[in-house]
Amino acid sequence: MFYATGGKDGAIWKAEPGMEPVRIVSGNYNQPVITPDGRWLVAIKWVTKEGEISRQLIRRNLRSGEEFVVKSTQNEFDHQLVYVAAHGKVLVLNSSFQMNVERIKSYLLDPGTGTIQPVKGEFRPLIDSVSRAPQSAGA
Repeated sequence: MFYATGGKDGAIWKAEPGMEPVRIVSGNYNQPVITPDGRWLVAIKWVTKEGEISRQLIRRNLRSGEEFVVKSTQNEFDHQLVYVAAHGKVLVLNSSFQMNVERIKSYLLDPGTGTIQPVKGEFRPLIDSVSRAPQSAGA
């Protein structure tokens, strides 16, 4: 299990049953997604530069420690991330409001190569944080 903490001592932590949590990377990261093989972290990283705070969509190789900024969606926020096992990619859902109308753009990001491609469809149910048991469709 992985989790993120924020603030001055922000980090991504790995927790295993019966073991103390281990810090795997320091910094403020939101929406962390770690691939099932434990190799890649995809997240929104908060960066402070010259007193200005910005967000970057990043992918980080957890084995080598190399971190890469994903270029093509940087100016589109609010990012929400979810791993899509059927494709082995991370769904990047960007929403913004223009004239009180929500605009949504979605992308699939290959964590290993950094390739990002736009996709069409309704993906919000995949990122819904509420989990429910299956419901009966019949009476």
